[in-house]
Amino acid sequence: MVVIKDIDGKVLHTEKNADKYSGLWLKGVNLDKADFRGQDLSCAGFEACSMRGAVFADAVLHDVAFLDCDLSGCDFSEMFLDGASFSMSNLTGCNFSNADCSHVDFSWANFEDVNLEDATLDGSSIRHRVRHGFGGSRHVTILPV
Repeated sequence: MVVIKDIDGKVLHTEKNADKYSGLWLKGVNLDKADFRGQDLSCAGFEACSMRGAVFADAVLHDVAFLDCDLSGCDFSEMFLDGASFSMSNLTGCNFSNADCSHVDFSWANFEDVNLEDATLDGSSIRHRVRHGFGGSRHVTILPV
């Protein structure tokens, strides 16, 4: 059984059919301020989850999928996020400084006030809607230098 608690120790969600975070898939769960410190979330998936202010310090986030999640205010600084997806997620106020975001999918994510200082973005994909002008969309793939 997987028990997800917040930073104050309050139980947010219990998944009885899982024995580890890795590979876990959750949809529509409120995980605001969840404490994932040191957890292996490799290949886990979160869809339409509210995860505002969740703590990911020292977590393993290889190939994790955050699809249409609210991750506003989360700190991913100095983390290894290779292959992760933040597609359609709200990343308002997130910190990715010094993070390895190689091959990360940021398609349609909200990047308002996001800190990407010194982040590695080799091979990452960023698609976003154009808010002014003729509308439509743009796709940017960041290639290694």
